[in-house]
Amino acid sequence: MVGGMSGRVLGLVVHPRNDVSASVETLVKLAGPNGIRVVARPEDAQRLGDGVEPMLVPEELRDRGRHLTDGLGRKSD
Repeated sequence: MVGGMSGRVLGLVVHPRNDVSASVETLVKLAGPNGIRVVARPEDAQRLGDGVEPMLVPEELRDRGRHLTDGLGRKSD
């Protein structure tokens, strides 16, 4: 349960400056119909747009999230 709601949650940790909108849009499109909430830190959720909810506290991502998508926006060498 994250933010007082039950169900499956996908927590995102995204690059703070790179444009990850296309990746996030794909995740939101896949998550919604499957009953999965997409959450991120409040400052990231605001810039990621519709479909990404702010976590109430960042520790929810670490303590309660079952899946962690890391590396969105990372450039491979």
